[in-house]
This record gives sequence, C-alpha cells and structure tokens, in this order.
Amino acid sequence: MESLAKGSQRLARQRFNTARIESDLRRLQTEFPEINRRLKAERDCLSDDTLKNRMSGYTFVDELLSTGIELFSFGQSKHFLEINSRVLCGLGAAERCEYIRHIEATEKRFYDEPGEQLC
Repeated sequence: MESLAKGSQRLARQRFNTARIESDLRRLQTEFPEINRRLKAERDCLSDDTLKNRMSGYTFVDELLSTGIELFSFGQSKHFLEINSRVLCGLGAAERCEYIRHIEATEKRFYDEPGEQLC
C-alpha cells in the first residue's frame, strides 16, 4: 500500500488540468438545478462566486504540487487551512476580512482542540 507521503511525491510530478476542471465545474453549474431537484436535501446553487472559490483551491493545490510540497507531510496543515479558506471564503482581502472569524475558528480547531491537530 502506498504511503501518503509517497503518493504526494508521485502527485508532485503531475499537474492539474485546471482548464478542464473549470470546464467540468461550469457544466456541473449548468446541470445543477436538475441534479438538485433529485436530491433528498437540496443544496445551495453553484454560483459564480462558489465556482471561482473552488477554482482558487484547485489552482493553489496545483501550485503546491508543482513546487514539490508534500501536502501530507508533517507540518503542512497550513496549506490545508489555506485551501479551506480559499474554497469557503474566497481569496480577496474583502472576503478574508468578512470571514475572519470563521478563518480564525477553523485555525483554532486545527491547532488547539485535543484530538483535532493535523500538524
């Protein structure tokens, strides 16, 4: 079985096809109202802002992989926190300011709550 670190090293040699990912997300966005109607619990729409935030997360992961950062190695949780913040809150300064309490609470949970540390 491949370890997480070895899997991360293997991924570091690869790049995401972000154009394809965005294309697929746009297709999902178009088809989402129909998909949502079939769900037992409807979800929020896949807005342009949500799609932009998701793409920011994919782009960030792609950049990390291209530089050889091993995401699953000890000490890399800061990158997971950044992915989380980008996807949920956005990348801009205004969005970060608006959601600062959420970002701080997430960081506190990752680092301070017993049994929750990702280090």
